[in-house]
Amino acid sequence: MLRTNSDRTGRRSTVLALCLLLAVFAAACGKEGSPPVKGPKAEALPVYQVDKGFQLPESATWRKAERRGYLIVGAKEDQPYLGEKDPASGVYSGFDIEIARMMAASLGFEPKTIRFRTIASANRETALQNGQID
Repeated sequence: MLRTNSDRTGRRSTVLALCLLLAVFAAACGKEGSPPVKGPKAEALPVYQVDKGFQLPESATWRKAERRGYLIVGAKEDQPYLGEKDPASGVYSGFDIEIARMMAASLGFEPKTIRFRTIASANRETALQNGQID
């Protein structure tokens, strides 16, 4: 018996249709993925006790920041969970940011007196030496 091109095309189409149907069925039977883990809400973040009586007069950097009225902290803005900046609100968050807030409180600076400045890792040392960040 002689097979024609239309017979082969018909079988290929049938096999392809069955494969697609099987793929759709398998996808429909899958479980929904686990929901994304979300970090704590702003009101759940820790509040650090500010040492209001702290003095470090022998440090020129601390004296300059105290006179200025705020502390300039160099931070990353593109490292999720370490140092990231929300593009919509401009708020920094992450582990490094929390450590900076904790240290600022121990140096006598209120949270509202901390200013974060985006600094690339390669430029941090130079920024400290030039006084761009505290």
